[in-house]
This record gives sequence, structure tokens and C-alpha cells, in this order.
Amino acid sequence: HIRLVRQFPWAYLDASSTNVLSMRKTSSTTSSRGSFYWLAILAVFFALFGAVIKLLDNRLRHFYIFDQAQLHDISRAAIARHGNATDLIFDEIVSKLGQDPKIGPTLNKNSFRDHNEWVFNNAGGAMGSMYIIHASITEYLIFFGTPIGTEGHTGRHTADDYFHILQGEQLAFRAGDLTPERYPAGAMHHLKRGQVKQYVMPESGCWALELAQGWIPPMLPFGMADSVFSTLDLPTFLRTCVITGREMIANLLRGMYNTGLTMVQGNFKALSIYSVFALLTDSMTVKRDVDSDSG
Repeated sequence: HIRLVRQFPWAYLDASSTNVLSMRKTSSTTSSRGSFYWLAILAVFFALFGAVIKLLDNRLRHFYIFDQAQLHDISRAAIARHGNATDLIFDEIVSKLGQDPKIGPTLNKNSFRDHNEWVFNNAGGAMGSMYIIHASITEYLIFFGTPIGTEGHTGRHTADDYFHILQGEQLAFRAGDLTPERYPAGAMHHLKRGQVKQYVMPESGCWALELAQGWIPPMLPFGMADSVFSTLDLPTFLRTCVITGREMIANLLRGMYNTGLTMVQGNFKALSIYSVFALLTDSMTVKRDVDSDSG
């Protein structure tokens, strides 16, 4: 064998080269098949994920508990009754909402008069203070504003935003507009989902009741990013996360509990109807048997 290798080394080199090329081709084919396999899995996953999101998006309104028209009426009534007494306006709005048996249990249990429940919010270049009345996966309701003015970018959001002006005035405009939109106390500024504007709260101050309805989690980075990367106000960032998480998780668990309770009640009702029907059927059968025996 050694003698053959010495006499014909080129034959063995060709054979080894062929084996190496063959192994490389096999490895390349296996790698391509593996890549195609994972790409197919990812494609199926994203297709299913997109279909679920689309289905849920079409049914989002079924998860809402607030009626923005009702909130507008409550806000206007409070303004008419208390004028520029912002704290009394806040008090009446929260009190009215708390009287609703559907809404009341989902509200923040801590009063807006507790300063620990208020946090600064820096977003889109604007700065204000907010109190979270309600927060869930599909809605949030807050008091937001400033007594000294601010201006900035609204953000482009995955939810409709309804800004009910309670005190002062808000100005806004879209790119291309040559005159501002004006929203005095008692007006409602609707920022549609996907729309974007610049807004101003004048130095005389402005306070609002803000309702957002849609996909809330994707909005959170806009509302918190400045605290991390611009102001570096980490205590405010952490406090915002704690309050938001506390309210969101509580309402999520409450919604799951209510859904489960509704299902149990529905099953119990169906079982009760079935039991009554079975009892009536048995009674009719017994009566028929008795009549036949009498005959």
C-alpha cells in the first residue's frame, strides 16, 4: 500500500479531495435544510401571531369599560360646578366614576390628594405631572397637566387618545397646518391612533383628564424612555413602573376572575335549566306510566 502511494500519490490526493468536497457539499446541504426549517417555523409563528393580534384588535372595544362621551359629560358638569377649583373638579370626577359598579372596583384605591401617587412624566420633550386613575392592557385614565406650561411631541400611538381639558387651554397642530387647534376648558382633543401632533400647554397652566383606548403596553416606552435616557430620573422611572404595574396587574387579575366567574355562572345556569327539563321529562314519563296502568 505504501509502495502504491509513493508511485501514484496523485491518485490518492484526488480521492481525498473528492471526499472532502463531498463532505462539504453534504454539510452545506444539511445547513441549508436546517436554515429553511427554522425560517419556515418563524414564518408560521409570525403568521399565527399576526392573525391573533388582528382578531383581538377587531374585538378591542369589547374590553373597554369607559365611555368617552360619558367622561366628557362628567368633566363638563364638574367644570360648570367648580370653575377653576381644579382639586374639586378632580374630586367630583373620581367620585362619579367610583359610583359606577362596573368601573368603581377598577380605579386606583389611593387618593389623588396623596402626593406619593403623583409622578413626573417626561415624554416627547414635554414635562408634566400625572395621577393614574385606571390602567389596564387596553385602557388608561389619568389626570395630567402642569401649572407652569410645557410643549412637545404627542407621540405616535397604538391607541386613541381623548384629552378632556379641565382647566386652562391646550394648543396643537399637525405638520402642514398654519394655524393652531385650540382646546379650552370643557373641550375634548381627540388624537386618533397613529396620528401625531405638536402640542402646547401655555405658561398659565393646563390640566386634563386623559383617556387612552387601544393597545397600551406599546405606548409605555414613549412615556418612560426620557426618564431613563434624558433626565436620568431613575427614582421617578421606578415609581412610575410600580404604580402602573400595580394597577395593570390588579385589573388583569380582576378581569380573569370575572371572566371565570361568568363562565361558571353560565354553566350553572345551563345545568339548572337542564335539571328542570329532566325533572319535567321524568314527571311526564311517570304520569304516562300511571295512566297506562290505570287503563
